[in-house]
Amino acid sequence: MARLASMAGDGCAEVWVKMEAANPTGSYKDRMALAMIEAAEADGRLRPGQPVVEYTGGSTGSSLAFVCAVKGTSGQALIPGPRRHRTRRPR
Repeated sequence: MARLASMAGDGCAEVWVKMEAANPTGSYKDRMALAMIEAAEADGRLRPGQPVVEYTGGSTGSSLAFVCAVKGTSGQALIPGPRRHRTRRPR
């Protein structure tokens, strides 16, 4: 969190912003991706060894791939067009 002192005049409200650049991939979607994976693990929708597949055109896929790599889960981001990115579970 950072306070933006010059955004509001004296006697006005304080303005605070969340510094998303501190997230591992620099995206606010990192927290969302972690929450999705942990919720799926907690309620049994994602079981050990089961891959995560995301059709994406941007940062959601990158964030999910990062979370999968950290957790040791196989993840694949399907990107529109001829490119594909995949993370593999560490051996």
